[in-house]
Amino acid sequence: MRKYILLLVLSLSLTAMAQSGLKVSKLFDGKYAKQSDAVVAYITGEALGGYDLTLYRSISLTCDATDAAEIEKWVVSDGAKAIDKETVLRGGSLRYGFFVLQPRSVNRYLFFVGKEADKGSGKRKITVVYIEGEASQEQIKKLIK
Repeated sequence: MRKYILLLVLSLSLTAMAQSGLKVSKLFDGKYAKQSDAVVAYITGEALGGYDLTLYRSISLTCDATDAAEIEKWVVSDGAKAIDKETVLRGGSLRYGFFVLQPRSVNRYLFFVGKEADKGSGKRKITVVYIEGEASQEQIKKLIK
């Protein structure tokens, strides 16, 4: 039992280190992840083995324009350091972003989709995904389509 607890603590510590330096880490661990409508996924280990991944984190939520702008700012800031990227802007807002981040012992990817939640509501539906592993950029794109 002690071994399992130690492995869990070590795994969580390594995950925190893997995302250190990224602004979006606040998104997964902060107030947005605690929103009642937020859907948060955290997957590691064998569940990802067949995909050449070691870490998958995602969050989907609906938020107002102020929160959406803050989240978008974090994604754009992290994406500015990317070695490759694809983005779609509409009306000055990021609608889609796929960022290949600088590798740190494994490949790292950041994916963003933002769209209007309900026409005229002023709210946005946002999804952010952070992925790590040996998978290539092409493999990741196939997974997220």
